[in-house]
Amino acid sequence: MKQSWLVWMLLALIWLAMAGFMASSAEFRTWLDSRNAEHSDMGLKRHELPGRDPAIGSRIGLPASDIYDRKIEPSNSDSKVLIAYLANCSACRKDAIAPELLPFEDFDLVIVVHSDLSEVDNLKNLLPENARILMDEAGNIGKSLNASAPPRYYLLSGELRLLEVQQFIGALPRFVNYEEPQL
Repeated sequence: MKQSWLVWMLLALIWLAMAGFMASSAEFRTWLDSRNAEHSDMGLKRHELPGRDPAIGSRIGLPASDIYDRKIEPSNSDSKVLIAYLANCSACRKDAIAPELLPFEDFDLVIVVHSDLSEVDNLKNLLPENARILMDEAGNIGKSLNASAPPRYYLLSGELRLLEVQQFIGALPRFVNYEEPQL
């Protein structure tokens, strides 16, 4: 009788240790988060971007030219402008589309906002003619856009008015069509 009690106690301790490991495991937490997001509105709310976004239709204040003195001026009011905010969070940018792989052909102007000049130096020759690069070392552009969790993407009109904004962390907005390149 005493032996069976010890066996059950040992099995219970092993079960508790496994449950504790699973609860602290990053893979388990990722699985649990994805499961919660599928089955509960609460899961989606946890992944929304914090803060207050600029109002749809508001004019976004940007510098007149980029770091290479190219004008930030869409060709007409019907133009589509993409802002890819990749600044101020090197760990966050691992989820970003590499600037040279952004869908430039879908937009009249693509503005890449960055904070690391050493990374930007290599971009000038990789990006097409409709690309502009802004530096945001102090984070002022990010504050005005509420870019609290980079990468973050914004769709503007040719008048630089906000049309749409990325709503969820880690999920590309519907206005950015991106396919992983085939190697």
